Amino acid sequence: MSAVTNDNPASLGGGSRIFPGKQSHNDMTNRKTVKVKAQLAPAYYDDKGLPVYSSNEKIYFRNFDVDDPSSDSTIDSNGNAGGDNRALVNPTGTFSNCTATSNGCYGVTNSNGLAEATFTVTTQPGDNFVIAASTDNNYINGVSINGTGLKDSANQSLPTSRAKRTNLLSVWRKVHLEVDSMTTVGNNVTNGRVQDAVTVGSSPVWVDISSFTGDLEPSRFQGGQMTSGTYRFEVLDNTEDQVQIQYNNGSATLFYNSLFQLFDDDDFNDSDSPPPTGDGTLDGDDGENVTFRGANKFTETFSRLQPSTDVSLNPFAAAYIEPSYTWAEGQSGMNDENVPFELNVTRDPVNNFDAERDVTNRDRDSSGMEQDDFWIGYILIGYQYATFLDNDPTGELAFSGWSVADSNVVQNNAFTNSASSFGDVPEGAIGSLLYIEVMRDFDLAANADCLIRTVPHELGHQFGLAGDFTNPSPLPNWGLMDGCGPAPLTLVPTHINVLRYRFSSPGLPF
Repeated sequence: MSAVTNDNPASLGGGSRIFPGKQSHNDMTNRKTVKVKAQLAPAYYDDKGLPVYSSNEKIYFRNFDVDDPSSDSTIDSNGNAGGDNRALVNPTGTFSNCTATSNGCYGVTNSNGLAEATFTVTTQPGDNFVIAASTDNNYINGVSINGTGLKDSANQSLPTSRAKRTNLLSVWRKVHLEVDSMTTVGNNVTNGRVQDAVTVGSSPVWVDISSFTGDLEPSRFQGGQMTSGTYRFEVLDNTEDQVQIQYNNGSATLFYNSLFQLFDDDDFNDSDSPPPTGDGTLDGDDGENVTFRGANKFTETFSRLQPSTDVSLNPFAAAYIEPSYTWAEGQSGMNDENVPFELNVTRDPVNNFDAERDVTNRDRDSSGMEQDDFWIGYILIGYQYATFLDNDPTGELAFSGWSVADSNVVQNNAFTNSASSFGDVPEGAIGSLLYIEVMRDFDLAANADCLIRTVPHELGHQFGLAGDFTNPSPLPNWGLMDGCGPAPLTLVPTHINVLRYRFSSPGLPF
């Protein structure tokens, strides 16, 4: 039997929430049921002033699929009529442990005047229910839906003196998140020898160099630094075999064949930023552990994917979905902070993004545990996408995250922007790669919001949402599913509607 919490947001009708899904992949408890209780008023009070109740009295229960609280016609297409739950089977819920009637059931009161019934809800996020109770079966037969409430045959809203009603009970789903991250940064530096003898001061100078690892990526090291001996130079630009540098502390002489090191402006956690945040010395993040940004995951990178009913903290709350981190945190091998480091994850569109999928799957320990009633999302925090997509140099095309579908899914058919039935909802994706350094670079270059948008955005792709570069007409934007900023960090109604039809765990077929 599931616990009910009395914290359904007012924007979603208020009342209570129920989570009918499993709490773990091997949870055998039926969490789809609640106990419904109705109690008679005391028949009289005894000489000690204690209430005395009538026993063996019938109390009739009737269940209603009341109106969806949404005022948006994309989400609630039939106005205030009700009868709009999404479940394919028993959308109004079912009674048990009571005697069936034509439109519900009845229970018999005990010595405390109490009658009970067991009610089973659906598992579709956003399905909602209200139950009425009365000692008069004819009266309760005349009760009908009135928006998110009920009314009797005389148009009086329940509760009345002849019937009572429960609060709105709404179905919510949890998506259980496994979050891994790559291990410490390495090999993010270029070494070689200077091919000039030159004195460098505050005026920019081009210096010929020979890199031990071959030609440089043009302009990659803009905004970075070059060291040679005890000197540290500011890098303004570079070609394949030249670096433009300046020295702001007087003058410094570089000698032919002297060793150098080149660092670009990578600094995913701002530890090398100018004082007082950092010491201003770029080191390519060498030896620093790749992880989320912020004092804890909820202060920045995961700040918009919190276990909350507040859409400013959890945009998926608008679709009755709440992220949960506790299950994976308690599983051996999950939430691994030592996934092998890759400086630039290879882009492999030729083979249907197999390279990205291989990296995503490498340590996804929750693979195979997904179920229709146990949703799982997977997030791997990486460093950078392919070299031509990592925003080095600034202005280069950049991707802050990537979600990958199963190998047997045609990539372009894995996502959608609309649904009118369960069959319209695609499998979605098995997991997401987040490029933490690219997020920072893009935010600095474009005043964007990748560092807070990317995590919920990529989870949206796992759920099968498209957005991004698809044609938004007649919408002005895709909201959360737009690229980094400035679109709002909320889900647009057509995407909420897709999520409301979601039945299977992300990456699984319906």
